[in-house]
Amino acid sequence: MSVGVDIIVSILASILGSTSVSRSLVEAFRKLFEERKAKDKELASLQAERSPEEVAKIQAKEADIATETAITVLNSTYDATSQIRDERMRQARYAFNAALTLVVVGVLIIFTGVAMLWFGNSVEPGAITVGVGAITEVVSAILFKLNKEVNVRLDEVRKELSAIETARIGLGLAKEIDNLEKRDDAIANLAERLQPQNG
Repeated sequence: MSVGVDIIVSILASILGSTSVSRSLVEAFRKLFEERKAKDKELASLQAERSPEEVAKIQAKEADIATETAITVLNSTYDATSQIRDERMRQARYAFNAALTLVVVGVLIIFTGVAMLWFGNSVEPGAITVGVGAITEVVSAILFKLNKEVNVRLDEVRKELSAIETARIGLGLAKEIDNLEKRDDAIANLAERLQPQNG
């Protein structure tokens, strides 16, 4: 593998930190890279000859394949992560709406119970109503807590999407650089830029 391929692997590994998703991203890249490299007829013909010019061509071709493969893997990871984000946003919306509804219903039930206690002759129906209202308020508080947790997870997904998008754009731009050395430098700079995002 060329230096560019190694740098791309380090970018993919650093995007999502040391998670199982990151490991599967690197594994998917390596597998797809080897498949594409094996299918490339030009690369196979170049491997037969080993002059310095041919070695440079092999490295350039491997770097092209690696960059394209990384972008493909990042695209599929971005799509999957976007689906996760959409599902979590849906859950957050439902949890918030349910909690808000329960708060309103709970307050109305409590006021009804207090009015029954205040103006009514019997204590029992009013006490039951106040108790039901209080339980509704507790349930709504739990739902608000769930909504907060979902929002924290959404923030994590947003950070992952940002890192993936940065890598996609950076690799896409680096792919346009013809000089292999400059491309490797650009990819190395991208790898350095992605490191602090995961800290």
